[in-house]
Amino acid sequence: MPMSGALSHLQEAGASASRTMGKMHKQTAQLDKMNKGMDEANKNLDSTEATITDMEKGYMQYLAEGALGAVGINMGAKVDTSGSLDTSTVLGIIKEGWLHKRGPMYGYKWESRWCTLYETGIAWFDDEKKGEKKGDSEIKKGTKSFAFQKNKAPGDAIKHRGEKPFGFVVDVTPNAGPGKERRLMYFDAGSKNNQDAWLDAIAHAAHKLKKKEKGGDDGNLGVSEMDQVNDALDGLHHQALDLGTEAKKQAKLVNQVTTKVDSTTARLDAQTARVKKL
Repeated sequence: MPMSGALSHLQEAGASASRTMGKMHKQTAQLDKMNKGMDEANKNLDSTEATITDMEKGYMQYLAEGALGAVGINMGAKVDTSGSLDTSTVLGIIKEGWLHKRGPMYGYKWESRWCTLYETGIAWFDDEKKGEKKGDSEIKKGTKSFAFQKNKAPGDAIKHRGEKPFGFVVDVTPNAGPGKERRLMYFDAGSKNNQDAWLDAIAHAAHKLKKKEKGGDDGNLGVSEMDQVNDALDGLHHQALDLGTEAKKQAKLVNQVTTKVDSTTARLDAQTARVKKL
């Protein structure tokens, strides 16, 4: 009973960490959007800078015919908050990001793909705008994923260990046996932290499906409670590392946005003062 209680608490902590990571991904996307918005604002200020310089050179007739109106338009458009829906806010997304993906057979080339893991499947696209889907696959309750370095990693994993140290294979239906019914997908995460994050996210998606079907039962028949506790602790460790990486990324973006806001505000104040002197 004490072991069961510890396992339950660890699973709750893992679910909480996953929810926190989901929120952090959305915040990171918003910060990235703000960062790009400030770049656009500075481009507009470059245009106003040229206009004000022309005005200062003595184009009084141009000023009389509406230069101030033109400046007002440019300044008012410095930050555009409209636009397409941010896909990071779509419900059901567990994780997304860039990965390298191999074709279905050994010898196929590796291509950079924007991958999105949903609650019931994974899809990969040409870029983060998701304009063209290149493929997808279901995630099932029995789906497992393995780092290439693991001895039990199936398929061609052993062939890629040397060239792709942070690669992993997703075994969609491990109980299907050899043949067409068993689908293996090969990815390269590029770093240990990113590899761990994707392995944890895929395991989380499969676990949710299993838990949903079992009405809350983990379905870990035949696995000792101690092994389950150790697996849960490993998962929490990897989640903590991933949260730390995401926090550092957010801190960097916050610093960039703050610096750009200060710089843009100073430029705008200077341009306003110059216009008032005309």
